[in-house]
Amino acid sequence: MTRIHTKLSALLVLLLGLTCPCVQGFCSVEHCTNQTTCVLTQDQRRCKCTVGYYGDLCDKNAQIAVMCGRDYIAMRVVEDFFKYYNVPLESLHLPNKTCRVQKEVIDGVSYFMSSISKEQYLKCGGRPLEKNITHVSYSLSLLTDPQVMGNIIRDPVIKIDYTCVFPYVRTVSLPFPVVPFSSEMVIRADELDAVIQMMLYKDHTYTKGLHQRSHH
Repeated sequence: MTRIHTKLSALLVLLLGLTCPCVQGFCSVEHCTNQTTCVLTQDQRRCKCTVGYYGDLCDKNAQIAVMCGRDYIAMRVVEDFFKYYNVPLESLHLPNKTCRVQKEVIDGVSYFMSSISKEQYLKCGGRPLEKNITHVSYSLSLLTDPQVMGNIIRDPVIKIDYTCVFPYVRTVSLPFPVVPFSSEMVIRADELDAVIQMMLYKDHTYTKGLHQRSHH
């Protein structure tokens, strides 16, 4: 049976939000000179860091990376991003708080990283799978616990939503087996003048020739 396998590379979608209304990554308007790292708010009085940037001048890159593997879903953010918002490693988790985040050092840079297998997806609080005829989407959130002192939340609550979009791997086949074959024919003859003619026949009996009308 002949089978054709099709597979595309994974796509990813990344969203970042700070859910605390008092801290939104705002900076001073006079510092908002690069629209790739900050944008003005609707009232034109403040500027806001764009997704993936932070700092008083919105000049620091959080180096947010989402990795969509065949059997796993992972996301990492540079440790300094969480230090800026006073968020300790212990307060980071997926929607299911038993799924924690680890610290990892890559090329001398410290990251906070979450990595789970697809089997752990629902257990860790993944959203219901979104499917269509070509792709399936896995969506998760990295959350922080609010630092509460009395009735005051001192530090922001951070939520990072990320999605991996995988194509279906489809297998198609013919209803019958296709067996490849080749044939060779050798004709031995003395030196002579010969005419070789090739013709088409209607079927394997080779009794009725296939004649095609010419169209002008």
